[in-house]
Amino acid sequence: MKTSFPPVSLAIVLVIALWLPGTSMATDLGPAYLRIKIQRAGILKFVTSSLVESRGIPGGKEKKGLVIEITQETDRIPANRGVTFGFQYEVDSKVAIESVSLDIRLKPPPLIDPSSGRAVSEINYHRIARTNRSNFTGYGLDYDWELVPGRWVFQILYKGDILAEQAFEVYLPNNK
Repeated sequence: MKTSFPPVSLAIVLVIALWLPGTSMATDLGPAYLRIKIQRAGILKFVTSSLVESRGIPGGKEKKGLVIEITQETDRIPANRGVTFGFQYEVDSKVAIESVSLDIRLKPPPLIDPSSGRAVSEINYHRIARTNRSNFTGYGLDYDWELVPGRWVFQILYKGDILAEQAFEVYLPNNK
C-alpha cells in the first residue's frame, strides 16, 4: 500500500550517486573532456524509493531511490498515474575523475502547477554523476495534472553545454 503524502506539484525521479569524501570530482573540465552515453530508456520501476523535500522543484518534493529497473525499453510512454519513465546513462571522461557535476533540464509540454496556478514548461536540477558507472534520471506521473501528452525532452548539461538529450512521447492510452 502506498503511503499518503500531501499533494506535491512535481515529483522528479532521480538517483543520486553517492559522493563520498575523498573521491575526486571534476570541477573545471571543458565539455570536450566529457561524453554522455545514453544506455537504455523507457519505463522505470523503483525497487526502493522515498519522497523527500527538494528545493527548486515545483511542489518541493521528489522521489529518490537506490535500486532502479527499466521494465520496458521504449520512448513512448502512456499517460497513466504511477508511470515513471527515464533513462540510464554513463559519463565517460578523458581524465581520471570519479564524479562530475551535471545539470539536468526537463522540457515537458506546459504543465499547470496546481499549487501556484502557473504553467511549468522547464524544470532544472543539479546532480553529481559517477563516471564509468550507470546513472539514472527520470520523471514520475503521480498526479492527474501531470498526464499531459506530447514530447517530453531531458537534456544533460555540463557548464551550459548540452552533452546528451533523450526525448519521450507521452500519449493518452486510448490514442496509441
